[in-house]
Amino acid sequence: MNFIDKAIEQKLKNDDFLQAMANIDKEPEVREILNQYPEYIQDVITIIDYDTALQMDGIEEIVYGSLSNQYKETIKALKRSGNVEDAEILKEARALYEKDADEFEENSSEFYDRLSINHDYDKFWDRVRAYIDENHFVFEQNLDTKNEVKSGGPFLIELLFKCDVSTPKKEDISSVLERKIGKVECFSEGKGMTGFAAIEHKVEFQDTKVPVQFMIMDCMETSKEIDAFELSQMWDCMEDKERIFEECKYQVVATDMLAAGLDSVERANLDMDFLEALMELYPDCEAVYFQNCGKLVLAEDVRNHGMEGLDRYIRFGVNARFFNIQGSEDMVVDTVGMSTLFMPDIQYHFHAMDPNQVVNHAYNLAFYLLANDNPIENGESIDGILNGRMCQDIRWYCRYEDALIQPVRTVLDVEMGEYASGQR
Repeated sequence: MNFIDKAIEQKLKNDDFLQAMANIDKEPEVREILNQYPEYIQDVITIIDYDTALQMDGIEEIVYGSLSNQYKETIKALKRSGNVEDAEILKEARALYEKDADEFEENSSEFYDRLSINHDYDKFWDRVRAYIDENHFVFEQNLDTKNEVKSGGPFLIELLFKCDVSTPKKEDISSVLERKIGKVECFSEGKGMTGFAAIEHKVEFQDTKVPVQFMIMDCMETSKEIDAFELSQMWDCMEDKERIFEECKYQVVATDMLAAGLDSVERANLDMDFLEALMELYPDCEAVYFQNCGKLVLAEDVRNHGMEGLDRYIRFGVNARFFNIQGSEDMVVDTVGMSTLFMPDIQYHFHAMDPNQVVNHAYNLAFYLLANDNPIENGESIDGILNGRMCQDIRWYCRYEDALIQPVRTVLDVEMGEYASGQR
């Protein structure tokens, strides 16, 4: 157990936790797995590195010295911890160095003296301690049945904007939708939303067939608060998520309706075609929040994904999450989002394997389940991982179980052989 795990297990807070993080120089190997820990822990260690370099070698060490490779991370850590003044001074110093290195050398001592870590040391570290207290809590398992996932629910897309935007004209929406999903008919316009029926995609109800519907709400101010638990699993936007939620105060919510009756593959492709239409209709969109799975993705990445077919749904409609289990070396990787298509989410409880390899395995398995109408029966085996690659000689057995981590749902639990943890 390394010094970070010990600090978490002992539930150290405030200055005690801060002092524990200073052990990074005694256990430098922890740097190799630092990205597995919450962002605030990475930030605290970055700030400790910043302080050490500054006191030993001056601001030059950060602007162009050995710590310059952490310049961007240092700026972000300072801002997130509330030490915005220091971040801006560093940016000013770096800009001057890139423009005129000689002039920077002449003024380096002035930059150094302006840093609050030098002239107001206690207040600087008070902000860091407050940052620790704001973030330093352990996510608790919450399997309250009130949080149970409802399979087959609407696929909810939230387009995020910096400014209020107008709903495109009905004719423009129809034109784009018909290129993406086939013939449509507008059945509702006004009163805060526009609705279209996808004539070529119908669901059978008793003695009649009804077309799937798509609803696009008018732009409105965002109101939902994203909690720390969900925020911690936005892996596609780790560097931008705070900026996005700070800058993007407006949203357009779009969703499918009656689509649960479609075949899973048809629905997955249809929802992704609808997503692509939305990205064309709203060029000012900054980011997309996929409510069903908790993913946040930059709009640029959605527009330029370069994928086809079901790969798109796995990319945007499924989120592979990662958790360290307190007081142990165990980890959990699971998925959220498959239940929208009446497919099982996937779960791995393991130790001693690179979690990135497990995440890749989860996405590959999710695609296999969706593309093949989930052919895996209880107790059957699948290819495991050997040297980072899927291998037919390694067999991992699957069982349908209750999820270890919220939301409440049935998952396909993958027992990872020698890497498996927990009681089965």
